Amino acid sequence: MGSVNHASFAARATRALRWVLPVGLIALVLTLPDAGNAARSASNDPDPDTVDCAKARCVALTFDDGPGPYTSRLLWILRSYHAKATFFQLGERIAAHPDWSKNVVEAGMQVGVHSWNHPYMTWQSLPDARQQLVKAVDALQKATGLRTNIYRPPAGLSTPDILKIEEGLGLSEILWNVVAYDWEHSDQPELTVDAVRKYAQPGAVFLLHDVHEGTVQAMADAVPWLKKQGYAIVTVDRLIRAQPGGGPKPGVRYWDRSENQLDPAPPAPAQ
Repeated sequence: MGSVNHASFAARATRALRWVLPVGLIALVLTLPDAGNAARSASNDPDPDTVDCAKARCVALTFDDGPGPYTSRLLWILRSYHAKATFFQLGERIAAHPDWSKNVVEAGMQVGVHSWNHPYMTWQSLPDARQQLVKAVDALQKATGLRTNIYRPPAGLSTPDILKIEEGLGLSEILWNVVAYDWEHSDQPELTVDAVRKYAQPGAVFLLHDVHEGTVQAMADAVPWLKKQGYAIVTVDRLIRAQPGGGPKPGVRYWDRSENQLDPAPPAPAQ
């Protein structure tokens, strides 16, 4: 008799779980941000695609070296908080994972190139430097249908001659004014969060990397923190359009860190 009762209890429990688990999952989903709907419901939350950054508190999160295996999670975080970002992708990674790049474009983010395979461009001959850009731009267009107009040089290294090549290809050169050094402490995402909190101010352009899991983990805290501080998280295009003269313009460099650096440069190594 005991075995019969045990079997009966197990059957009732199984039937109950068939209802409890779906209900529990639905409740969990309802508590999560829904691709920005929660953020958009706030009447004072600016639209990152139309906000006037000459008047609003805007910052730009930029991500280099992707696309990578953590990029899709980053897109979910950004969309959940009604935020836009700019991605500077490597041509060889775009060619290897075209769907990853396509997902970024379809999520409404701004996408540029970061060369083909990340050489220091100032070490390249001018024909080789041009080929680095042409191959990357073509790979992005093949993967996404997008003909980009922005480029970020690896390590920010460039020359007037390279700027002329960029101008001929219709590319603006986009640098940054805040370095979070996320690649140096990818196993300590809290340090990246601290950098965002410390240097957040209107006009900040953060250099980050979506190929590091720790960086994406950090964004899960940094993005909602920025929103709570009243920042609109926008693309670099949105920030540039708020500057005198508009843009972006081919062959022009934006955010030269020698003039507009917001974070302190790292100390020089001891001799």
